[in-house]
Amino acid sequence: QEANTEKILYGLDDIKQARDIIIVEGEIDKLSMEEAGYCNCVSVPDGAPAQVSNKLPDKDHDKKYSYLWNCKEYLDP
Repeated sequence: QEANTEKILYGLDDIKQARDIIIVEGEIDKLSMEEAGYCNCVSVPDGAPAQVSNKLPDKDHDKKYSYLWNCKEYLDP
């Protein structure tokens, strides 16, 4: 993604109509899944985090996962 822009999931347009989605680590992974026929796939920006938490961070204090908040309308059931 370009520098100094809002972070979003790569391939966001591909999941607008999807019932189920696949989230992968990088753009190459997303493109590989698409080539294999899985078009309901997105990639996280900047690769996967080094550590995963069981607790959802507060939106106002979350800097690492801002791309999820920016794409919330696509991820809510």
